[in-house]
Amino acid sequence: MKLKHLYLILFLSFTFAACNKNDKNRQDFDYGTIEEGIYHNSYFNFSVAVPSGWATLSQKQNQNLMNKNSSNISDASKITTVILLTASQFELGATDSVFNSNMLLLAENVTGNTRIRSGADYLKLTRQALEKEPVKREYPDKLMSAKLINGTEFTTMRVITTDDNRTYSQEYYTMLVDDFALTAILTYATENERTILENALSTIKFI
Repeated sequence: MKLKHLYLILFLSFTFAACNKNDKNRQDFDYGTIEEGIYHNSYFNFSVAVPSGWATLSQKQNQNLMNKNSSNISDASKITTVILLTASQFELGATDSVFNSNMLLLAENVTGNTRIRSGADYLKLTRQALEKEPVKREYPDKLMSAKLINGTEFTTMRVITTDDNRTYSQEYYTMLVDDFALTAILTYATENERTILENALSTIKFI
């Protein structure tokens, strides 16, 4: 499966924060690097493991998926939304017959947006945007919950989507850090895929 559905969901969340700008004049934004299966990001000071054997995209490829190339911008005040990491079970476009489970890390500048003061606020707005789309989605958890991973608290949301006669699930993990909403999105169709993705995210560590 290609990631067209995932990026549709991703772009919906951009609509409520894409025009915000960060007032800080910082010149050290980092898109991250992958070394020996570990993604590192010095701007947000964290690392996370990529599932073994999974495919990843370069930063240029990540930004091209968003129809823009921001990978050469180092000033955080000029960043709106960027994909930091895309890791998928198969190479993108390699197959349309098998579901391609994946993990994305997304950073969105929320400076100046008075509606976003917590990870829960961000996910509530994301859900509102999703609910406007003519796609069948279910939200199995009545309330968003908090999850602690290696001492860092994330707000979580689960979404079950049925589209093109295919049903898949997504787990959103969001936290606010340094004027950005940092979100991990895990997308899977089976419990085995879910376990692989959650095990990978369980390695996330902030310095």
